[in-house]
Amino acid sequence: ILSMENNLLHNLTLSQFKSFFPDAPCVGIGDDIYIMDARLTKKHAPLMHPCRFDGYMLLYCLKGHLRLNVNLTEFEIKEDMIFMNVPGNIIRVNEILDTPQEEVRYICLAMSKEFVQGMHVDVNKLFNEGMSMLENPSISLPDDELKLMKATLDVINDTIQSDIPYRREMIHSQISSLFYLLMGAWVSKEN
Repeated sequence: ILSMENNLLHNLTLSQFKSFFPDAPCVGIGDDIYIMDARLTKKHAPLMHPCRFDGYMLLYCLKGHLRLNVNLTEFEIKEDMIFMNVPGNIIRVNEILDTPQEEVRYICLAMSKEFVQGMHVDVNKLFNEGMSMLENPSISLPDDELKLMKATLDVINDTIQSDIPYRREMIHSQISSLFYLLMGAWVSKEN
Protein backbone atom coordinates (compact mmCIF):
# COMPACT_ATOMS: atom_id res chain seq x y z
CA ILE A 1 0.00 0.00 0.00
CA LEU A 2 1.34 3.40 -0.90
CA SER A 3 1.34 6.28 1.57
CA MET A 4 -2.14 7.75 2.00
CA GLU A 5 -0.66 11.06 3.18
CA ASN A 6 0.80 11.57 -0.29
CA ASN A 7 -2.62 11.08 -1.89
CA LEU A 8 -1.33 8.24 -4.09
CA LEU A 9 -3.23 5.28 -5.47
CA HIS A 10 -3.72 2.40 -3.01
CA ASN A 11 -4.46 -1.22 -3.83
CA LEU A 12 -6.88 -2.72 -1.32
CA THR A 13 -7.45 -6.40 -0.75
CA LEU A 14 -10.71 -7.69 0.71
CA SER A 15 -9.16 -8.10 4.16
CA GLN A 16 -7.70 -4.56 4.08
CA PHE A 17 -11.06 -3.09 3.08
CA LYS A 18 -12.81 -5.09 5.80
CA SER A 19 -10.29 -3.83 8.37
CA PHE A 20 -11.58 -0.27 7.86
CA PHE A 21 -14.87 -1.39 9.47
CA PRO A 22 -13.84 -3.39 12.57
CA ASP A 23 -17.16 -2.76 14.37
CA ALA A 24 -19.41 -3.62 11.42
CA PRO A 25 -21.41 -6.85 11.64
CA CYS A 26 -19.72 -9.12 9.10
CA VAL A 27 -19.86 -12.76 8.06
CA GLY A 28 -17.63 -14.44 5.54
CA ILE A 29 -15.46 -17.30 4.45
CA GLY A 30 -11.82 -16.35 4.91
CA ASP A 31 -10.71 -13.64 2.52
CA ASP A 32 -12.85 -15.02 -0.31
CA ILE A 33 -16.25 -13.52 0.42
CA TYR A 34 -18.01 -11.51 3.08
CA ILE A 35 -21.20 -9.59 3.71
CA MET A 36 -20.93 -6.56 5.96
CA ASP A 37 -23.48 -4.10 7.35
CA ALA A 38 -21.37 -0.93 7.46
CA ARG A 39 -21.68 2.73 8.33
CA LEU A 40 -19.42 5.26 6.63
CA THR A 41 -17.93 7.85 9.00
CA LYS A 42 -14.97 10.24 9.19
CA LYS A 43 -12.77 7.43 10.50
CA HIS A 44 -12.98 5.88 7.02
CA ALA A 45 -10.90 8.73 5.58
CA PRO A 46 -8.69 6.32 3.58
CA LEU A 47 -11.70 5.73 1.31
CA MET A 48 -11.66 9.45 0.51
CA HIS A 49 -8.44 8.81 -1.43
CA PRO A 50 -8.27 6.98 -4.77
CA CYS A 51 -7.86 3.24 -4.35
CA ARG A 52 -8.12 0.12 -6.44
CA PHE A 53 -10.20 -2.61 -4.83
CA ASP A 54 -8.85 -6.03 -5.75
CA GLY A 55 -12.16 -7.84 -6.05
CA TYR A 56 -15.84 -7.60 -6.87
CA MET A 57 -18.06 -5.50 -4.63
CA LEU A 58 -21.77 -4.87 -4.48
CA LEU A 59 -22.90 -1.97 -2.29
CA TYR A 60 -26.57 -1.68 -1.40
CA CYS A 61 -27.32 1.70 0.17
CA LEU A 62 -29.74 1.33 3.08
CA LYS A 63 -29.54 4.94 4.22
CA GLY A 64 -27.74 8.06 3.12
CA HIS A 65 -26.50 9.75 0.02
CA LEU A 66 -22.92 9.96 -1.22
CA ARG A 67 -20.85 10.82 -4.25
CA LEU A 68 -18.34 8.28 -5.46
CA ASN A 69 -15.77 8.42 -8.24
CA VAL A 70 -15.11 5.39 -10.40
CA ASN A 71 -12.23 5.79 -12.84
CA LEU A 72 -12.52 9.60 -12.49
CA THR A 73 -16.26 9.66 -13.29
CA GLU A 74 -18.58 10.76 -10.48
CA PHE A 75 -21.73 8.86 -9.50
CA GLU A 76 -24.31 9.42 -6.80
CA ILE A 77 -25.57 6.61 -4.63
CA LYS A 78 -28.77 7.17 -2.68
CA GLU A 79 -31.00 5.09 -0.47
CA ASP A 80 -32.13 1.82 -2.13
CA MET A 81 -29.58 2.14 -4.94
CA ILE A 82 -26.91 -0.42 -5.69
CA PHE A 83 -23.36 0.04 -6.87
CA MET A 84 -21.22 -2.65 -8.47
CA ASN A 85 -17.44 -2.52 -8.58
CA VAL A 86 -15.27 -4.82 -10.68
CA PRO A 87 -11.55 -5.47 -10.18
CA GLY A 88 -9.27 -2.82 -11.59
CA ASN A 89 -11.60 0.13 -11.09
CA ILE A 90 -10.20 3.09 -9.22
CA ILE A 91 -12.76 4.22 -6.65
CA ARG A 92 -12.94 7.15 -4.27
CA VAL A 93 -15.65 8.43 -1.93
CA ASN A 94 -15.94 12.14 -2.73
CA GLU A 95 -18.45 13.35 -0.20
CA ILE A 96 -21.46 12.44 1.85
CA LEU A 97 -24.54 14.51 0.98
CA ASP A 98 -27.65 15.56 2.89
CA THR A 99 -27.03 12.96 5.59
CA PRO A 100 -25.11 13.06 8.85
CA GLN A 101 -22.05 10.86 8.31
CA GLU A 102 -22.97 8.44 11.08
CA GLU A 103 -26.20 7.67 9.21
CA VAL A 104 -24.68 6.53 5.90
CA ARG A 105 -25.32 2.79 5.99
CA TYR A 106 -24.97 0.09 3.38
CA ILE A 107 -24.69 -3.64 2.88
CA CYS A 108 -21.44 -4.66 1.23
CA LEU A 109 -21.01 -7.99 -0.53
CA ALA A 110 -17.32 -8.38 -1.42
CA MET A 111 -15.75 -11.29 -3.29
CA SER A 112 -12.22 -12.12 -4.39
CA LYS A 113 -11.49 -12.62 -8.07
CA GLU A 114 -10.64 -16.24 -7.30
CA PHE A 115 -13.99 -16.82 -5.62
CA VAL A 116 -15.88 -15.39 -8.61
CA GLN A 117 -13.78 -17.47 -11.05
CA GLY A 118 -14.78 -20.57 -9.05
CA MET A 119 -18.45 -19.88 -9.83
CA HIS A 120 -17.96 -21.17 -13.39
CA VAL A 121 -20.00 -18.27 -14.75
CA ASP A 122 -18.70 -16.35 -17.74
CA VAL A 123 -18.41 -13.07 -15.85
CA ASN A 124 -16.83 -11.27 -18.83
CA LYS A 125 -19.79 -12.23 -21.03
CA LEU A 126 -22.21 -11.14 -18.33
CA PHE A 127 -20.53 -7.76 -17.94
CA ASN A 128 -20.20 -7.29 -21.70
CA GLU A 129 -23.95 -7.85 -22.07
CA GLY A 130 -24.58 -5.38 -19.25
CA MET A 131 -22.14 -2.86 -20.74
CA SER A 132 -24.00 0.06 -19.15
CA MET A 133 -22.98 -1.36 -15.74
CA LEU A 134 -19.35 -0.68 -16.61
CA GLU A 135 -20.28 2.83 -17.77
CA ASN A 136 -22.64 3.58 -14.88
CA PRO A 137 -22.08 1.21 -11.95
CA SER A 138 -24.95 2.58 -9.82
CA ILE A 139 -28.60 1.82 -10.44
CA SER A 140 -32.02 1.90 -8.80
CA LEU A 141 -33.91 -1.36 -9.10
CA PRO A 142 -37.67 -1.65 -9.56
CA ASP A 143 -39.43 -2.66 -6.32
CA ASP A 144 -39.90 -6.31 -7.33
CA GLU A 145 -36.22 -6.72 -8.29
CA LEU A 146 -35.10 -4.88 -5.14
CA LYS A 147 -37.19 -7.26 -3.03
CA LEU A 148 -35.66 -10.26 -4.81
CA MET A 149 -32.13 -8.87 -4.38
CA LYS A 150 -32.70 -8.36 -0.63
CA ALA A 151 -34.04 -11.90 -0.26
CA THR A 152 -31.05 -13.31 -2.18
CA LEU A 153 -28.61 -11.38 0.01
CA ASP A 154 -30.38 -12.77 3.10
CA VAL A 155 -30.07 -16.33 1.77
CA ILE A 156 -26.36 -15.78 0.97
CA ASN A 157 -25.84 -14.38 4.47
CA ASP A 158 -27.62 -17.34 6.09
CA THR A 159 -25.66 -19.83 3.96
CA ILE A 160 -22.32 -18.23 4.86
CA GLN A 161 -23.22 -18.57 8.55
CA SER A 162 -24.26 -22.21 8.19
CA ASP A 163 -22.05 -25.23 8.59
CA ILE A 164 -23.70 -27.40 5.95
CA PRO A 165 -21.93 -29.57 3.37
CA TYR A 166 -21.37 -27.91 -0.02
CA ARG A 167 -21.80 -24.46 1.51
CA ARG A 168 -19.28 -22.83 -0.87
CA GLU A 169 -20.98 -24.39 -3.91
CA MET A 170 -24.38 -23.18 -2.69
CA ILE A 171 -23.01 -19.66 -2.26
CA HIS A 172 -21.55 -19.78 -5.77
CA SER A 173 -25.00 -20.62 -7.15
CA GLN A 174 -26.73 -17.96 -5.08
CA ILE A 175 -24.28 -15.26 -6.16
CA SER A 176 -24.57 -16.42 -9.75
CA SER A 177 -28.34 -15.86 -9.50
CA LEU A 178 -27.71 -12.44 -7.98
CA PHE A 179 -25.32 -11.52 -10.82
CA TYR A 180 -27.92 -12.51 -13.42
CA LEU A 181 -30.61 -10.50 -11.62
CA LEU A 182 -28.41 -7.40 -11.52
CA MET A 183 -27.08 -7.72 -15.06
CA GLY A 184 -30.69 -8.11 -16.23
CA ALA A 185 -31.46 -4.78 -14.56
CA TRP A 186 -28.60 -3.09 -16.37
CA VAL A 187 -29.58 -4.68 -19.71
CA SER A 188 -33.17 -3.47 -19.18
CA LYS A 189 -31.84 -0.01 -18.45
CA GLU A 190 -29.99 0.00 -21.82
CA ASN A 191 -33.19 -0.82 -23.76
